[in-house]
Amino acid sequence: MKQTEYRNHAYEIVNKDIALGQYDGILTVSGDGLIHEAINGIMNRADKEEFLKSVGFGCIPAGTANGLHKSITAAFQEECGILTAAFMCAKGRKCQLDLTEIDMEYQQNMPNKKVYMFLCMCYAIVADSDINSEFLRFMGDIRFTLYGAYRIAKLRQYPSKFTFTGKSMDTNIKPHKLTEADMVANQQIDEGFKHLMILNTAYMGQNIHSAPLSRINDGMNDITLVRSTQARGKFLKFMLVLDGGEYWIKSKDRKLNGKLDPSLGAEYLKTTEWELKPQSKGPLPAGCNYENPEGTPTHDRHIYSIDGEKYPA
Repeated sequence: MKQTEYRNHAYEIVNKDIALGQYDGILTVSGDGLIHEAINGIMNRADKEEFLKSVGFGCIPAGTANGLHKSITAAFQEECGILTAAFMCAKGRKCQLDLTEIDMEYQQNMPNKKVYMFLCMCYAIVADSDINSEFLRFMGDIRFTLYGAYRIAKLRQYPSKFTFTGKSMDTNIKPHKLTEADMVANQQIDEGFKHLMILNTAYMGQNIHSAPLSRINDGMNDITLVRSTQARGKFLKFMLVLDGGEYWIKSKDRKLNGKLDPSLGAEYLKTTEWELKPQSKGPLPAGCNYENPEGTPTHDRHIYSIDGEKYPA
C-alpha cells in the first residue's frame, strides 16, 4: 500500500516504481484527481501495451465528486458507494473504459507528451468554477453550485475556435446506434463559449448526470456547449438543468424522450474527434520551455479542468 504525499506522486509510482508483472491490479482509494494521475502514469509508460494487458484497475470512491465510480456502478446498475466498489473490485468485475488522448501545444516539451482523460474536460465557466472553487472544498459538491452562481453573475468571455467530427443530437432517441458514417467532419464553431464540457462518461460526479447519452465504452465523446452569443437568461436556465442532464422536452409517456429544449440555448454533440483553440492562453506550467506565439493574450482564467485537474488552455 502506498499513500501519496504530493501532487503527481501517484503518476510517479505507477509510471516508474511498479515493474511489469509485479502486481495483478492497481486500486485507488481517492477522488477522480488521483485516478487521473495514475491513468496518465500508465499511459505514458514505454511498456503501456503490455502493462495494460497484465494489470487491472479499480477505484474506491473517497473524493468530492467520484464521477468515474458513479459511471461504472450506473453501467452495472449497482448502487454507488464504498461497499459496492470494494465488492466489485474483490469479485474482479471488469469492463472496458474509453480514454481520450489529448495533445497540448506546450506538452510536446514535457516528459509526458500527451494527456489522457477518462472522465471529462471542461472549459469556460465549468472549468472556472471547478478549479477556482478549491478553497470551498470543505463544503462538498455544493461548492460548484455556489461558485457557478457567482461566475454567472460576473460572466467572463472565453473566445475560442472549435472544430469537430461528429453529430449534433437534436433528439435523445436511439443515440447508441450511431456509426462512423453518421459523423460529419470539419464542423466549426468560431464565436467562443459560455460553456463547453467534453465527456467520456455519463456522470461527472455522483450527483451530476451531465451526459445522459454517454456510455463508458461507446468510443465517442459527448459534448454539451453554449455559445458565447446566447442570451444570459437561456444560459442560466441551462445551468440549472446541467446537473440532471434534463436537456430534452419531456414527453407524456417517457421522461426525457424528445427534442432538445430550444429555450436552453444549448447544443449536444456526439463526437469522435475535436480540436479546441482558445484565443487567449493560460499561464504555462513551471519547467516548460514552450512559448506562446507573440501577441497572444494570457490570463489565469483560461484553463482546462481535465478530470478535475488544472491545465493551462
